[in-house]
Amino acid sequence: MRDMQNDPEKLPMFRILSAKNSLTFTAPDSGFAMKYEVFIPEALMLPFANLGTQLSGDGDFATRYANAATGFFLGDLAGVHVQDHGSSLVSETSGQAKNTIMLNDPRVDVKREYFNAASNITDSLSGNIAEMALSIAQGIIDVDDLLSFAPGVVRDAVKISLSFAGATSFTAYMPSAIYAGINDLIESHQFPLYRQYQSEWKGDKNTYSLIEGGSKTVEPYFCSVPA
Repeated sequence: MRDMQNDPEKLPMFRILSAKNSLTFTAPDSGFAMKYEVFIPEALMLPFANLGTQLSGDGDFATRYANAATGFFLGDLAGVHVQDHGSSLVSETSGQAKNTIMLNDPRVDVKREYFNAASNITDSLSGNIAEMALSIAQGIIDVDDLLSFAPGVVRDAVKISLSFAGATSFTAYMPSAIYAGINDLIESHQFPLYRQYQSEWKGDKNTYSLIEGGSKTVEPYFCSVPA
């Protein structure tokens, strides 16, 4: 494919479907931890490297939280590297062929679509964790208004107390987050094959004319998943 000429008249249409939002297995000799293993043993560094990578990854807050907790757990107990995002087997960058020059040529007919590879997290955790995060953040913001009469030191102490209370609340979700994250890691590469998602992930309807007259409307499989 790299050697094909970028002549739109000679090329077919390209339709690319790839995953985003879940953890991706990475090679042991790559990633953040390897940069510092001379100074810090990999066994100590790996859980934090997984965690940091997933916190800055794809998806909403609940997805990043669950992926980070899962990455730390897998790195700490099993020495597993998960420092990329996509599906369990293919990263988003590779799945979208973002480094293939021909497929980035605007003259070539290419359409890329995503599916949510963190469906277990989305279905079980997103609402609860998002609501908790918003309530904690709003509580910290409201401190200045509610305690405007108090010294700044007192207001800061209240904000710190709310932050610790919020962190404690988040830990209650950690077992569920890790469970959902591991299930996504196991299943994510196969989600497009599941009948449940084939019936849910649809694009915009298209109508076309038939040669013998009349028309037909189809609802294409898959629509883009928001970042």
